[in-house]
Amino acid sequence: NFVGESKDNVILKTTSTTNTNAGFFDMSSSGVVLSFKNLNFVDIFGGNVGTINVGGDSNLDIIDCTFDNCQSKYGTMRIFTTGIVNIEGCKILNSKEISNNKGATAIYFQSAGTLNIKDTIIDKAENTISGYSYGVIYIQNGGANATLENVNITNCDGNTYAIIYTVGKTTVKNSKIINNTVPGAN
Repeated sequence: NFVGESKDNVILKTTSTTNTNAGFFDMSSSGVVLSFKNLNFVDIFGGNVGTINVGGDSNLDIIDCTFDNCQSKYGTMRIFTTGIVNIEGCKILNSKEISNNKGATAIYFQSAGTLNIKDTIIDKAENTISGYSYGVIYIQNGGANATLENVNITNCDGNTYAIIYTVGKTTVKNSKIINNTVPGAN
């Protein structure tokens, strides 16, 4: 578990923009309960993985974290665990999908697991190069069960197919999706 003493005081930052497989955290183990709480991820360049890249069958909690200017093929995070994933009280700001195809600009959820996003802000997520991404939030697996509650998605732009692109069961409640531009792929 990664827990900051207070939300404003723990800043995790990288300076590399060349390693194509280096985010902040990468795990595909099973039987682990993992959590990130009260952390600020700033200027993370993840290349072909996300800032947080989690697989296996582990449960994952991302609570009260801020992701600012995080870039990768998968935006801020790539999650492919079949466990239960809770993202709550987070801010995803200025997230960028930097590949030329098939990524996401903020959250890429790739499993048949459960995804719960609650009380979270996604602002200014974008695709920064030619090609396309599936969406700000991309739920790729048809067996996924996702709930977005009190999620604000604003000011997102770029070559994306949708703000929320899902092939799984997705419920959106009490959320605001405003001032976004979705021109589609070029």
